[in-house]
Amino acid sequence: MYHAIESLCFIVSYIKQFHLIMSYVIVTWLFQLFYLTPNWRSAFEMGPVVHNDSREMKTASKQSQPLDGIK
Repeated sequence: MYHAIESLCFIVSYIKQFHLIMSYVIVTWLFQLFYLTPNWRSAFEMGPVVHNDSREMKTASKQSQPLDGIK
């Protein structure tokens, strides 16, 4: 009987430890997503962000061409 109570306490402590580890992982992931990512919506929408960056690069290269002609 004592062994059954001891094993039950071990299982309960293991579940509590697992709960603490999972809550730590979730909090760390949320911190990384919302605080360390500069624009956190870009983490979900990578396609349009890359497309807008390439479009800005094209317009920047077009604007620099007349400056080269002035020299």
